[in-house]
Amino acid sequence: MTCTTCGAIIDTRAPSCPLCGAANPATATGAGTPAAGTEHGAPGAPGAFGASGGAGPAGGAGALPPPPPPSGTPAWPAPQAHPSGLSSESRGWAIAAHLGGLLVFLASAAVFGFGAPLLVWLFKRDDDPYIEHHSKEALNFQLTVLVVILLGLVLAIPAMIIGVLTLGIGLVVFGALALVAMVAWIVLPIIGAVKASNGEGYRYPFTIRFVS
Repeated sequence: MTCTTCGAIIDTRAPSCPLCGAANPATATGAGTPAAGTEHGAPGAPGAFGASGGAGPAGGAGALPPPPPPSGTPAWPAPQAHPSGLSSESRGWAIAAHLGGLLVFLASAAVFGFGAPLLVWLFKRDDDPYIEHHSKEALNFQLTVLVVILLGLVLAIPAMIIGVLTLGIGLVVFGALALVAMVAWIVLPIIGAVKASNGEGYRYPFTIRFVS
C-alpha cells in the first residue's frame, strides 16, 4: 500500500512507514486483515464458485448461458400424401410403363417399344391394380404400333405404285398419314405418363386391346 503522508510503498502489515515513520492506518484499524471466511475461494466470499450470487456456474456473471429452446419446427417438412391417395411407388411404376415404352420405341426404331411396359405388366400387375391398368394400356398401344409398322412395310410397295399412278398425290397423302402417326406415337405416351403421375386412369385411342 501507499503511505498517506509521504507516498512511500509500505507493507500492509508494517506498523509504520519506514521512510517518514507515520503510523500505518491498515494495522491501526485492522482493515488490512481479511475477515474470516472471506478469503478468495472460501464459502460465502465474493467470487467464490458455488456461492449464491457468486461468479461461478451457480448463477454468477461467469455462468454459461442456457441453451436456446427448441423452435418446434423440423428442418424438413413431413411428406404430404398425394391428392389421389396413391403412393409414389405406384405412380412411379405407372409412369415408367408409358415413358419406358416411348424411350425403347425411339431407341429401337419402334420395334421393341412393347418391352418396357411388358416387363412392368408381368412383374407388377399383381402388386397394384393401378400399375396393372397403366402397364396394360401402354403394352396394348406399343403392340398396336408394332402391327401398324409391319403393315406399313408390307404395303410400302403398293403405296408407291399408287403414288406414281396418282402423279404423286398418293405419296403426299401417305406421307401426311405417316407424320400424324409418328406424332401420335410420341405424344400419346407422354399424355399417359402425365395421367399416371396425377393418379388418373388413361386409355389410349385407336388401340387394339391385345391384353384385356
